[in-house]
Amino acid sequence: MGNDALFGRYWAADSFVHRLDPRTKLIGTIALVVIMFCAGNFWALRCAPSRRSLSSSC
Repeated sequence: MGNDALFGRYWAADSFVHRLDPRTKLIGTIALVVIMFCAGNFWALRCAPSRRSLSSSC
């Protein structure tokens, strides 16, 4: 049990996201939050635009 990953504990990883510039990750996170708030509902987050998502604006 002592080797289990705990929340807040440093975990070394080397992936595409980990190698990104911190500013890029910050801008991407902010953009994702704005998109989620503008979507209106869960189904509006789909990739294919629907009539509701085209008619509603942020």
